[in-house]
Formats: sequence, structure tokens, C-alpha cells
Amino acid sequence: MNNAMKKLLSFFALLLFVCNCGCEKQPEENGYKLERIHTDKTELVMLKGDTDVIKASPVPSTANTVQFSWATSDAKVATVDDGKIEAVGFGEATITVSLAGKTASVPVKVTAVPPADPAFYNGASLLFHPASGFMNDPNGLFYKDGIWHMYFQYDPNINATNEGKCWGHAVSRDLYHWRECKVAIRPDENGAIWSGGCVIDERNVAGFGKDAVLAFYTSYDGNKVKNQQTSLYYSTDGGYTFTPAPGNPIMEPDDYDIGFRDPQIVWYEPMGVYVMTLTRGKAVDFYKSTNLLDWTLLSRFSGAPDMARGTFECPSLFPISDGSQTKWVVMACSLIIDSMKGRSGVLYYLGDFVNGEFIPDDTETHMADFGATYAGSTWNHADRRIMTSWLFEYTHWQGHYQEPMYRTKDWCGRLTTPREIKLATYNGRQILKFYPPQEVLSAASADECIRGELSASQNTLKCDPFTLTFDAAAATVTTKGLMNDAVLKLDGSGKHDVLILRGDYCAQIFIDGGAVCHTGLLSQQ
Repeated sequence: MNNAMKKLLSFFALLLFVCNCGCEKQPEENGYKLERIHTDKTELVMLKGDTDVIKASPVPSTANTVQFSWATSDAKVATVDDGKIEAVGFGEATITVSLAGKTASVPVKVTAVPPADPAFYNGASLLFHPASGFMNDPNGLFYKDGIWHMYFQYDPNINATNEGKCWGHAVSRDLYHWRECKVAIRPDENGAIWSGGCVIDERNVAGFGKDAVLAFYTSYDGNKVKNQQTSLYYSTDGGYTFTPAPGNPIMEPDDYDIGFRDPQIVWYEPMGVYVMTLTRGKAVDFYKSTNLLDWTLLSRFSGAPDMARGTFECPSLFPISDGSQTKWVVMACSLIIDSMKGRSGVLYYLGDFVNGEFIPDDTETHMADFGATYAGSTWNHADRRIMTSWLFEYTHWQGHYQEPMYRTKDWCGRLTTPREIKLATYNGRQILKFYPPQEVLSAASADECIRGELSASQNTLKCDPFTLTFDAAAATVTTKGLMNDAVLKLDGSGKHDVLILRGDYCAQIFIDGGAVCHTGLLSQQ
């Protein structure tokens, strides 16, 4: 058997494996039993046990080529030559094998993450932004098959309007390198696509298929009296394309006051139901469902003093554990928080969720970040609770948008670096810590990660153009040189570790492992 024929047989074995990768038995070729596909950032690796068989890498196109012809609007090409694969793009594809004058084609699905273009980030790798247009709230975050899916409020027009909002989409394998996909959901007959959340229907209770991705969001139509309603789209290809559910909108308010928006979903095991959170102006409502289609009101949470001061947005409910106990968290954001001196903020309450009712441990409002963050959201279906937020870069609200401080001719809006959430005790009280996950710290450059320590003997930490100063007597850290300087209260007068993620637009400050966080905006001067 000549070498060309051996290569052809090898490639046919590869194609058969890709198309049947869920089967337990795979064809053997040249002594290799192809068992599974492993993807890691930009690599696609065929494995025999833990041994690399075929590894992805860029290769020139030659006569002996396997080519992926992408059937998506995001047309890309991938090739195989001498057992090497470069997978670029997502979705339906056709592989064409051509060796020694013989050709065969096989349809496949490809979900390998392609390399990110460094120029795409405009020098701000820590802060995701779209290639063009306007973005704000993160939406519909979920983790599946090694991929972090992130949707976000998006308008192709950089001068965004409420009526033009879509769901943009990006994916990552390490929460640092992101690839922007095509727009996932666009405005329809029910209005614009406002904020919401995704859940994977692992039980197929909604009937769209096992593991269908269900996207719940607010339909906004300014021409209606009840201009905010809850609608549902579903995806059967892992979250890349979506179809509207029959009967949209699936929920509308009995009476319209300030708002009825921003649905998020969580599974609540004690009652065997899914729970939806919705903001109702100055309160958060909880609904239950067993089929993800029909929802019944459970309870309302409005017992915290800060909730009476302004509209709450983007609420969510989730459990968090430290290994010895589990607490439930209600997270939201608000434009009016006294402790923020009129600035926006992501806030949370700790407590228990009992029989469909949130019972807070106290009525204290905890701040996830004392700086420029808004609309915090967390990833569902991951083995950790990780959050990102909109980098809130407006000078102030005062009832309406002001011109953002940072924008280019092509795009406007960024998200903060993802942060892992942990339950902890700090300064004599139970809190949440927010700290960059290890994937981000491993991927970020030394120039982006600045570490230091503050104490009575070493009370100043400089990070051009700003400075942190520690007052041991008051147990506070004061920032100077940021556009939104702050005084941060710490736990005691001992030593305090500091991590600063320094980008072109902001400095994300984490003190004592994320017990105290401040996202500071940097001057453009």
C-alpha cells in the first residue's frame, strides 16, 4: 500500500470518528483507536487515551488537503495536511477529502474555538468589547462542553437606541481570549431584545429537545402600555442560533408600574422547580415552573432599605457554598445607592431561600464592587460561580445617559474581567469575595497583573497614574488619581494583599483576595 493510500485511509477514519464521536467504539487505523476529541484554546487534538494522535496547527493548503467549507455567514476555512487540523469557525460544515485523485465529503458539526485576533481587543485584553457597535449588560451566561458562552446587550449602531437592542454573542475557553460570534437574537415582532438569562434544559421539560439552550429575555416595545414582557427563544445547536418559542411573549405583567424585566433562571432542588427572578421596579419577584414555559408567582423580596431608593435591575438568585454551609444570594444593580454617592453599583444580599421565599440574614446592602460596574451576571452550569459586569463608564446618570468617557469611532462599551465568587468571612461578617479566576491570571501578561502589599510599615502602593494609601489606624485604603477615587474599608490594621488588573481604560483593584473590590476609571489624558 503506497503512502498516499495510507493517508487517505487515515483521513477517512478521522472523518468517521468526528461524525460518530459519541460512539463507544471507533475505527482503528495504523494501530490507533481514536477515542475522543479534546479542544484547548486554539488546538483541536485527536487522542488515543492521553496520547496525541492528531494536533491542530495552521498549515498551508496543498493538493493533499482536507478542507472545511463553512455553511455560516461567518465563513471560515480549516485544513488538514499530514494529520494536522486548523479549525476556524463554528456551526455546520462539510469536510472534503482529496488525496491521490480520490474525493469524499462528509457533513459535520464543529465547535472548536479558533484563535483570537490580538488586534480585535484594541490593546485591552482584560476588557471584552465588540468589534463594532454598542454593548452594555452581559446576558445569558452559561458554560457547556468546555466553552464559556457570553451574550450581551448589543446594537450594531454605535449610537444605540432602546429599540435596536440585540443579543451579541462571544465564546471563550479561558475567560481571557474571546471570539465574537454572529448576533444570536435580533428584534422581532414583539420588540427589542433586552436583558435576560439562559438555562440548559437538561431534562427536556420544555419539549425543545434534551440540552436545548433556553434564552429568556425582556421584549421591549415602547409603543405598548405594557412595554416590557418576557419572551423565550431556544437553541438546539449549543447556543449559536436561536428559534422563537411558540406563543411569545410567555409572560406579561398584570399591572405595569416601573418595570417587568431581566429574567434569570436557577434550578431549586428542594421544591423540584425552576425559579425565575424578575425586577419589579423597587422589588425582585420570584416565579416557579416545572416546564420552563408556565410560571407562577412565588414571592417578592423588597425588605432591604436600599431597595426603596431606586429601580433595581438585572436581578439573579443563586446558591454559594464554602464547603461547610450553603447560602443563597440575591444579586442586582441599582442607579441610586447612598453609599456610592450617586454612582451605579452591583450589590448583593446573603440569606436563605426557603419554600420559594428569600430570607435575608440582614438588610445590609453589600457591594460587589465600589467602582464603575453595573448589571453583574453569573455563568450557569459551571462548577464555579463566575461573574462579569458592564464597565460603567458614564460620568453620571441623573435620570439619563451621559456621553461615555471612552469610545472609538467603531465601538463603545466593555465588560469587566470575569471574577470567581466565593463565600467568606471578613471584618466579622459573612461576605462574598470576587477575584479573577486562575485561567485569567495565567493568561494575562505581567504588565497587566500588578501585585503588592499594604501594611503600617508599607502604606503606599503606586501604580501609575494612581496611588493606594493605607491608613492603619482607620483600616482604610484611599485611592488617588482615578476618575472615581474611593475610600475602602478593610479588615483590621495588619497586612493586606493587593492585586491590580491594569488595562488601558481602567484599573480593577482586588484587596484581601477580593473581599474589597474597586474598579477605577483612568483618565484619557
